[in-house]
Amino acid sequence: MTELSTNMEGLNQRGSDIYSSQIWLRSLVALVPSVGGSLDILFTAKHNELVQKRTTILLNELQNNLSFIEEKINNEFLSSDEFHDMFILALERVTRISDENRIKAVSSILADSITGIPAQDIHPVDLISVISELSNQESQVLSVIIGIYKNKKELLTGSNNTLIQPTDIKSQLPGIIQPSSDFLCDRLVGKGLLESGYGYYGLSSAAKRITKYLQIK
Repeated sequence: MTELSTNMEGLNQRGSDIYSSQIWLRSLVALVPSVGGSLDILFTAKHNELVQKRTTILLNELQNNLSFIEEKINNEFLSSDEFHDMFILALERVTRISDENRIKAVSSILADSITGIPAQDIHPVDLISVISELSNQESQVLSVIIGIYKNKKELLTGSNNTLIQPTDIKSQLPGIIQPSSDFLCDRLVGKGLLESGYGYYGLSSAAKRITKYLQIK
């Protein structure tokens, strides 16, 4: 675990330097009339603060997930190029996620990979990618739908009780995003997380896999 922690701390610092090292981006910000220089200073500080916070959540959760199962860690995989690339992807993607629940989901996917749990039908890299590509509004809709499957089965319909009416999804959403419910559901269909047909929605196989990692009660 010591070696793992050391490696993660080094990669954490790499993430914190992303904005600071983008000279072209900082130059563009500095060109904003009157306030460019101040914006650059403010954005650098804020960016580094958010990167630090989000990567810390990822790393702390990963250590928590692995702390009691050290004997199950696949050290060969941990030192492989595949894990390096997966970890770098996770580290870079979580810096763009404000939702702590999704950051922890990415961490859990990493932990499963490190302990040798097989990828089954969907590779961990693809799970990390789709989770990190969700907007906060899409994530809210997906969470509501998963919550219906878990806790409000009376709203499910169809021959196998696996389908949901769009109106029932909308009724469970916060008022501010209810008008966008159909649009957001269609976006989730496009991302392979919902299936649609005959005016109903249902969780795809990918969404069911993600359900394992999202902490939705």
